[in-house]
Amino acid sequence: MSSLDWKYQDEIEIEQLDNLFLALSPRRYILEIGSMLGGTLRRWIEGAEPGATIVSVDTLVPKSEPRYPRQREGHDITWPEWAHSKGHKLYVLDRNSCDSDCIAIVRRLLLTVDFLFIDGGHDYATCLSDWQNYSPIVRKGGIVAFHDLGRDWPDVRRVWEQARIGHESRELVKSNDMYGIGVLWK
Repeated sequence: MSSLDWKYQDEIEIEQLDNLFLALSPRRYILEIGSMLGGTLRRWIEGAEPGATIVSVDTLVPKSEPRYPRQREGHDITWPEWAHSKGHKLYVLDRNSCDSDCIAIVRRLLLTVDFLFIDGGHDYATCLSDWQNYSPIVRKGGIVAFHDLGRDWPDVRRVWEQARIGHESRELVKSNDMYGIGVLWK
């Protein structure tokens, strides 16, 4: 593993989410909040139906961080290449997902969403804002997935517990120590 290779998901958990994503039909309108180095974004690009519209809301880390060059390259070159190779439209928004202008842009680009992956800010206010601002555009039968339910992220767990009320839901958690994914159907 090079110094620029970080693992942000448990492989068993993310494979289970992949299976749920691939079982979803249609998979044409996808929104990911928090793409970092593009690992999950690539999965959605690979599994989306032809001609999909995919939006990534992903604030760049500071230039002083070692992840910055790889993330910047993802935003500008790599991710668009992935999407183009599959015939998808990809919009990468280097914005704070909580800002009203970002919310308005997303809602113009995506009138409806089939799949929403929330993995942005892990504090309570940001995670709650992402749920409240973007889940209303998820269609009936669409999926909302929250990443990082483990003990290291109690605020994500707290929002997840509130969001899942009244929805069919499932937790994909190999270990409570770190990651974990909450999935609900609208």
